[in-house]
This record gives sequence, C-alpha cells and structure tokens, in this order.
Amino acid sequence: SAGERVMERIWELDDTSPDYLDKTGISRSTIYAFLYNGTDLSSMRLAKICSLLGLSMDYVMGLKQEDN
Repeated sequence: SAGERVMERIWELDDTSPDYLDKTGISRSTIYAFLYNGTDLSSMRLAKICSLLGLSMDYVMGLKQEDN
C-alpha cells in the first residue's frame, strides 16, 4: 500500500518517528491514519509527503515497482 511504501522510506532514512512530516502542514492524526490505517490522502497531501521524502508519486501509488 502507499502507506507501507512511505513507511519503508522513513525506515530507510533511519527515522522511525514521522515527526518531521509535520513540515508538510498535514495534521499528525491524518498522517498516522494514512501510515497505520491505510486511510487515503488527497493527491496534494500525498505529493507533499513524497516531496519531503524524495519519493515519486508513481512509486508510492504502486504504478512503478521501484523508485528511481
């Protein structure tokens, strides 16, 4: 899922606490619901998270197998 792909990136960055995602301006409850409960995000919110983490939207959404 998209949340799992984002969490993989967070682990790669060696930061198991997504506190720095506060920089996106998205509430923690929304981010936690996305990461841990599979709640969908709007494309704008997902784009902000992807930009912060250096991920492509295609990869996070499962349209590509690997993030380049």
